[in-house]
Amino acid sequence: MRCIVFEPNTGGHRMTYVGLLLSALAEMLPTTLVTTDGATTTEEFSAQVGPLLERFHDRLSVDASAEPVPRGMLPSARSRLRSFRGAMQSTSEETRVFAPTADGLAQLAGLAVRLGRNPVPLGVSVEAALHRGSWAYPAAGWKRSIQVATSLALVRAAPFSVLHHVDVTSYEWLKTQGGPLGLRSRLLPDPVEFGDTREASDARRRLELPVGGRIVGCAGSMDTRKGMDLLVRAFKLAHDRGLLERDDRLLLVGKLKPAIRAIIEGECSDLTSTGRLLLIDRYVSNEELDDAICAMDVVCTPYPAHVGLSNIALRAAHAGRYVLGSGYGWQGLVIPRFGLGTLLESARNLHGFSAAIPVALDASESHAPSEASRELVRFHTPENFASAFTRDTRRSMGLADDDGLVPWPV
Repeated sequence: MRCIVFEPNTGGHRMTYVGLLLSALAEMLPTTLVTTDGATTTEEFSAQVGPLLERFHDRLSVDASAEPVPRGMLPSARSRLRSFRGAMQSTSEETRVFAPTADGLAQLAGLAVRLGRNPVPLGVSVEAALHRGSWAYPAAGWKRSIQVATSLALVRAAPFSVLHHVDVTSYEWLKTQGGPLGLRSRLLPDPVEFGDTREASDARRRLELPVGGRIVGCAGSMDTRKGMDLLVRAFKLAHDRGLLERDDRLLLVGKLKPAIRAIIEGECSDLTSTGRLLLIDRYVSNEELDDAICAMDVVCTPYPAHVGLSNIALRAAHAGRYVLGSGYGWQGLVIPRFGLGTLLESARNLHGFSAAIPVALDASESHAPSEASRELVRFHTPENFASAFTRDTRRSMGLADDDGLVPWPV
């Protein structure tokens, strides 16, 4: 038996996924990474895969024959399907293929099956990870409903033996539906690299922020998709309504998108001039990101219609910070279940949002991480990601599960 890890993309955290998976697989079986020639020259490849090639020089190889992935959802999926099909054509022995990022690829593979062109040859089993499961979320309008239903039907037809779901909302919805797809579904941890937890005062000094007072904020993508426009306006409204303490502040950490910058420099300019709005307007390192989370009393993730999990909310849980999050999707399920904080009834309701901010700041003063939240953090670690993704392979080889495998804390 041999393994293939298929990943032609290098953006985001894809090479982190690849590196963790390669390390776990190469411990057991000869493994090949199929990627693009361009990917092998990136910093991400050098950092995540390079050391493994030295460590497993006799069992780990790279096949850079995949075609470069074009921009656009459909062209990207088509390109990846062609490369995916090609990666398995020369297979002459029992092979397990892993696709750590299969959104779009799974749907087109399912369509190929429906058209009588199964891309997976005999003797090959495929395990794929899906990061988005829109079928478990409300669909706005009939067009979106048709798109979501079509996506689900194609995923059901995908010729994959195991489908790993990073989003527990999607996973639990599929399990309640039952059927073959539910039986093939597994829940996959998101491999969050949690940094050291610091006292808020220490983190603020490291970031050169005011040490005193209470801070609500967010870090990461400073765009409207994550509701940062709503957060700034809600804080402004809470300030204007006299709902905040004199030294309550809003902290935004990450490169501002133009739309957010326009709001801050326009209708909310008084917040920056008076020091009520603190900005670290640049891309930040992982260490700075952890400091930013630790510097906050309340981490606010108001993502109005986000499909998928929130990495920032998970980091807040690790740091023991109170979360004021969206009631939509993953957050609406996870925040109350694990005692991470409270939910916004609607992030778009600025009046209600503004009132929720001081309430959350007050609640944060007595907030302590629950055992459930600690279990959630233990689930979402790089080590548990690797253990969960390779569990079925280990069982097929007659091996026991990893000793450190952490189950989903139901």
